[in-house]
Amino acid sequence: MNNIKKAIRQINAGLLKLNTPTHVLSFISIDETVPQQTLLVNMGFMYGQAGESVVIVDTDFENKRLANAFKLASKMGLSDYLEHGSIKSTQIINELTGKQMSVVTPGKSGVANTDYLLDDPRFNTLMTELRAEYDHVLINTPALSDIESYSSLTQNTDGCILVTIKGVTKKKALYRAYQDLRKHGVKVLGYINVEKG
Repeated sequence: MNNIKKAIRQINAGLLKLNTPTHVLSFISIDETVPQQTLLVNMGFMYGQAGESVVIVDTDFENKRLANAFKLASKMGLSDYLEHGSIKSTQIINELTGKQMSVVTPGKSGVANTDYLLDDPRFNTLMTELRAEYDHVLINTPALSDIESYSSLTQNTDGCILVTIKGVTKKKALYRAYQDLRKHGVKVLGYINVEKG
């Protein structure tokens, strides 16, 4: 846990030095996403403890780990909102009791039906609403190799933070990821190297 706290402090210190908005952040892993999710959730708790409102938007449709961790697995989520025009954004925002944090889960729709969803205009609408309502919007993405469209990352975030794993992520992979994201217009704010486990 000390490693995570240290990583969060490093990210926060780095963000404070930037002369750019960092209201909406995406977190992207080159390798597995468990350290990314741990980092993101703890960063959300840190902001919440400081009295700032936070919402985590989970766009990793294939993975229900975050939803299960918060016991929100059966709730409607992002895919339901994007697929059904009758569902309002307020119906998918799950406020965590006693915290200054809310979570939008991936939803109940099957993986096969969700690949195209983040390009839906309703996602842009949702992000505009969340940006206006919360101090911090933290976006959990799938691993970089599973991201099919970069448009949601370029249109709806102030930038992304690459998450690498000590002893796992190769320097060449980090360089390729950075170049690939930049080529697609994604603003990379930096990377954080965390320990596995």
